[in-house]
Amino acid sequence: MKSIADGKISAIGELYATLGKVMYTVAAIYAAQPADTEDIVHDSLVKIAIQAKTFRENKNAYAWVNTVVKNTAKDYLRRSRSRTEKYEEKESGYVIDENAMAIREAFQILTESERDLMTYIYWYGMTLEEIGKLLHITKSAVKKRADKVLLKLKKFFEK
Repeated sequence: MKSIADGKISAIGELYATLGKVMYTVAAIYAAQPADTEDIVHDSLVKIAIQAKTFRENKNAYAWVNTVVKNTAKDYLRRSRSRTEKYEEKESGYVIDENAMAIREAFQILTESERDLMTYIYWYGMTLEEIGKLLHITKSAVKKRADKVLLKLKKFFEK
């Protein structure tokens, strides 16, 4: 983040090389079409470049980037057409990936903190201990929360 804040252009590329897949996955949770996802990731990188000076070095860069992507996605959705209109485009030739759609629907039943927790575990690959430090809770509390979320998702998919 410091390199980006100092104006080192290649640092944005390095950030994207490291977190691009995760950024894309987080954006895809909110977006209905791949083109929207790409726009969200692009807009997020622009915001990161602009706001890098506000990043505090004692904070978790993964969490900060995740927050920027989520907020960018929410802003993008506010400006976009309603979800219903987007899904209707399937009839006009756009084919929606059924797995991605199921994951998106499942994530909608989760609270924001539950979505964050799953993102930290499965997309960022953070350990329970790392997440505990980030959230200022114990490792066992993280495990309990994760187990609760997984049970919630299991029930959703068993319907």
